[in-house]
Parts: sequence; C-alpha cells; structure tokens
Amino acid sequence: MSDSITICIQPFAAVTDAMGRESTSITIDDGSTVSDAWNALVQSYPDLVALQDTIAFACNDRIVNRQTTLSDGDTLALLPPVSGG
Repeated sequence: MSDSITICIQPFAAVTDAMGRESTSITIDDGSTVSDAWNALVQSYPDLVALQDTIAFACNDRIVNRQTTLSDGDTLALLPPVSGG
C-alpha cells in the first residue's frame, strides 16, 4: 500500500471558473508529480481539459514543470495565460 500526500490547489482566473471554486485540496500518492496532480484534477473537474495546454504551474510560489515531484502540504497554483498591455 502506497503512502499518500495532501496538497492545496490554488486556481486563478479561468481555472477558478472551470473548477467552480477558489481553492481545494487533493490527496494523491506520495511521489506524485505536478502532471499526476493535474490528471487527478481533470478527473474531478472535466472542464479543465480545455485549459490543459495553456496552464503554467507554481509550487510554493516557484514556477515548476509537470515533472516536478510534490510533497505533503505543498500549494500548487494553476496559472492560466495572462494577457494585457
């Protein structure tokens, strides 16, 4: 049996709209990556699929890639593209 970790999910802008909530937490297997967390989120929030190619991720306020391993208690921010001028 594998150990699990709990991480906080902090969506922003269009991601918040797609999830219908301002934050949540998920429990995933210990050793999971950002990609694993994203896949778990898509299972619970299918509207996220439309954003999957444009999302950037930050873990504990640092930009990370999808292969980054997460730890218990981490905060994973889901950042949509930003436009403006």
